[in-house]
Amino acid sequence: MIDAIVTPMIDAIVKRTVRYRQHSFIRVVRRTLAVIFPLALIGIIAQVLFIVFFSNDGYLYNVLSIGDWVPKVVLTKAQYSLLALSQVTIEMLTVYAAYGAARYTAQLYQIDDQVPGITGLVTSLLLSVRYTPNRGVSFDQNMMSYGSLLGGLLVGYLVGQIFRWLGKKNRLKPGQPIHTVDIEEQVAAYTRPILVIMLGALAINFVLNLVSYYSSYTQAAALMQSLSSGNTPFWLELLMVCLTTLLEWLGISGSYNFQLGTDSTEAMANLNYALAHHTAYGVPYPYLGSSLYNSFANFGGIGLALALLLAMAIVAHSYNEQRMVRANFLPVLFNRNTGLMVGLPVLLNPLYILPAVFLPMVNILIAAFAIFIHLIPTPVYWVPDGTPGPLVAYVGSNGNFVTLLFTLALLAFDVWVYIPFVRLSLAVEGRIREIDAKEDHKDV
Repeated sequence: MIDAIVTPMIDAIVKRTVRYRQHSFIRVVRRTLAVIFPLALIGIIAQVLFIVFFSNDGYLYNVLSIGDWVPKVVLTKAQYSLLALSQVTIEMLTVYAAYGAARYTAQLYQIDDQVPGITGLVTSLLLSVRYTPNRGVSFDQNMMSYGSLLGGLLVGYLVGQIFRWLGKKNRLKPGQPIHTVDIEEQVAAYTRPILVIMLGALAINFVLNLVSYYSSYTQAAALMQSLSSGNTPFWLELLMVCLTTLLEWLGISGSYNFQLGTDSTEAMANLNYALAHHTAYGVPYPYLGSSLYNSFANFGGIGLALALLLAMAIVAHSYNEQRMVRANFLPVLFNRNTGLMVGLPVLLNPLYILPAVFLPMVNILIAAFAIFIHLIPTPVYWVPDGTPGPLVAYVGSNGNFVTLLFTLALLAFDVWVYIPFVRLSLAVEGRIREIDAKEDHKDV
């Protein structure tokens, strides 16, 4: 009886998701994410190595006392090298996404993709330019990095569409040789769309610089961060968690940082209480949003990425899927989920929006209840950067063993919740492959 009800529902979800995947923007997104995934993975591994091993506040740096036995010059050069690698990969991911999205949009409509790709890249860079008071220019790193990935995808898609609408309709002919004369003619035919795109980007750049001049974005970001780390109403903390994970699912940075938030007035009050009374039970602010979120709702990164990765390891059996699990295990273990968000992908994947957005909120509610009944204490102590997600609450509670058991049970619950969503995702991928085979291996 249950199967007769559930099976048609699953089939309907699979069909709707397949139709969603066939939308032109989503097709471009999927192709672009597949291309930039290696850069995202390499960049995030570089960040993990820098933060965990070579940063003074890093988890393994402190556990292994790396600063005591590794020469300072070696540490410094390693930091510079890893920062450089991170800078040209993960910190410029939005620019690469704009390039890829513009190219694949052009390819989708069978027009030459070289000029649209370069134009998408230049447009993304132009939107990132900021003017300094001494009449110099700089680049807004936030506009170029992973945190603005959705913007890069939209810019590239729009650039490709403008070339489709305004460019000369010279269709690509498979196997036809391309000569210098052909390229020159094609570029000349693209003068109008390039001019329109540059003028539009220049106008948007003017507006963004006005916003930057009046610090509007900075003030809004500071307000969101204060709401997540201060003594805000509990319902507002839950709302901020949902907003953060939803924005991350969209490809935009949210308001919560990984840091446990011990620099706020309320967090310092909790820490002083614990130090004075030799216990974290009964602290004046037991339900701080940053403490609850980072301790119990951030395993592996935003959206409980570690639970998703473990669910994939249990359910998925193909070589490609297991390779994705292995490639992302190290970064996700240390709470960096960019590779998984891009490579799986979780970004703009409707099958993962429910657990990614609402499961962290469920974790916080369960943890708040456990604190309320004094099953576990509120984590109040400093936690090193890159501490594995399931150990954050344990370290933040000064090694409380019950807290460790509670956190592991919570992680197991999260994995159990993620498993049916992973199975649905695998079913959709199987259906997509069937469609590809029927259409002579064309991407859908």
